[in-house]
Amino acid sequence: MSKKTSIGQLFVDAGLIDQSKLEDCLKEQKVSGGRIGSILIEKGLITHDDFAKILCQHTGIAAVNLDTFDIQQDAAKILPEDVCRRHMLIPIARSGKVLTVAMADPTNVFAIDDVRFMTGFKLEPVISPEVAISRAIDRYYGADEKTEKLSSEALIDEIEGYINEAEAEIEIEIAEKTETDLSKDEQSVAEAPVIRMVNSILQEAVNKEASHIHLEPGERDFRVRFRIDGNLREIFSLPKRMRAPLTSRVKIIFNLDISEKRIPQDGKITLKINGKILDAMIFAFPTSHGERFLIQILDRESKVKDLDNLNFLPQDVERLKKALQLPSGIILITGPRGSGKTTTLYSVLNHLKSDELCILTAEKSIDCHLEGIGQTQVKSEIGLSYSDSLKALTQQDPDFIMIQEIQDSDIANTIAQTALDGYSILSSMDTKDAPSTLIKLLEFGIQPSLIGSAFSFILSQRLVRKICVNCKVEYSPFEGQLEDVAVLMASLNGKKGEQDPISKFYKGAGCDECGGTGYRGRIPVCEILEVSGGIREAISKDVSWMDLRKIAIADGMETLSQNALKRANAGETSLEECLRIFQETDLDLGL
Repeated sequence: MSKKTSIGQLFVDAGLIDQSKLEDCLKEQKVSGGRIGSILIEKGLITHDDFAKILCQHTGIAAVNLDTFDIQQDAAKILPEDVCRRHMLIPIARSGKVLTVAMADPTNVFAIDDVRFMTGFKLEPVISPEVAISRAIDRYYGADEKTEKLSSEALIDEIEGYINEAEAEIEIEIAEKTETDLSKDEQSVAEAPVIRMVNSILQEAVNKEASHIHLEPGERDFRVRFRIDGNLREIFSLPKRMRAPLTSRVKIIFNLDISEKRIPQDGKITLKINGKILDAMIFAFPTSHGERFLIQILDRESKVKDLDNLNFLPQDVERLKKALQLPSGIILITGPRGSGKTTTLYSVLNHLKSDELCILTAEKSIDCHLEGIGQTQVKSEIGLSYSDSLKALTQQDPDFIMIQEIQDSDIANTIAQTALDGYSILSSMDTKDAPSTLIKLLEFGIQPSLIGSAFSFILSQRLVRKICVNCKVEYSPFEGQLEDVAVLMASLNGKKGEQDPISKFYKGAGCDECGGTGYRGRIPVCEILEVSGGIREAISKDVSWMDLRKIAIADGMETLSQNALKRANAGETSLEECLRIFQETDLDLGL
């Protein structure tokens, strides 16, 4: 029984969940990854308090109430805030070379190793619920640091000025308003300085190359966060009284129904900021404190790159180009949400297009229009599904077909059958690694023999943060850190010495260019699985994900972790990012 399974069994034994619920979560874990405790909490089967209590009883590790514990300020500052939030922990006391750390999951040995690696301290973990740790991080890292993390003082001053102006106008509007009139609401908001406030938020997001803007109403404030290089960072908090005018303005911009506050809404517009043409998608969701908004910013130009400029390792690009020359078969680009699959798909299409080829696509959302390629948008609401589109596309004499995403068994089987008819197909799937893609196809009900015949090439990718070139420095790790690297390499290769040793270590010291994080931009890492005879035999025997992954590695597949280590050896990313990839993909291999 694996470590994760045994932890899940603790909650069954305690009577908090039944065995069938645990098995459902374990199946989900095999496909999507993650820790079993987090999955149980996300599904509402246990609470954070349940998790802390059971772990305390099982491990014998002490629990601590962070709401009353006097956290040492100098201890809390030893780790960066983003590390604390990623691993959901916070240092609370320091004595000599021993650092006491409150953790939501003290069984996460990888998080412990990560912190020990970064600090050089011996760690003494204690248990605290995740919500309490989150409150402590908010409290001890302070509002001043939050504004320094990303936003310039000019932006903060600008926003505060807009707030003061808007508050004055809101007071006049409320004093004069005698009845509810939505058209008047629109007019008053459109004339308010809230317009400039929202424009400044959008402008700053583009300047900082944010992929998402989170507008989050709370009990006492309205929080604004950006997702930059894959991580969320708080920009500032607006007063609660600004919630109504800001919400109305955002809805007007995106053509949403400002009178509807009970159900989710979505919209899409085109913006021009800094001379760039951007697509912005919004998703509104009602919460107990008001409507929450997610704005996704899509830079059309960034979606189409030359295949050689995607920043994959050259040998991986060459293998992909070779696969694209096959006369037929399915090439899959896989990875979790936000791993850069769409950019890779469009870049492959851009590489393929020529006057001598007919290339057609079926896409749920056409994020980028490519000259010379026939693109169609699927619309399931009118009966035009991926499967229907694919059948129609084959009648257009295509040389290459791109189906944006395999989402269900219907399209999976249709694609497989179409490939056997001699068509070349490019598509994507949401899976955590290359072998789990084959497992998911089996779960879709596709026959093993059909998978082995139709699917030829799987590239699974992740994005790792790139060390900021402006503040990149070489450093000397602690002796314990070197030992961790040796263990990591040995676990990936079966024995020490096979992986080229890392000769120099780099990190970002933090500067204005990177917002003090030490990182700016992201680069892809990947693993490539070519469906060989050994893989075909393995899937015909209904092997587990772990066994299939071991077979693929023995068959020559370089893992995501190994690929990431090469990028660290080249000074492009940090060991911290390598360890994160290892934790997400290879920690349970037991090699």
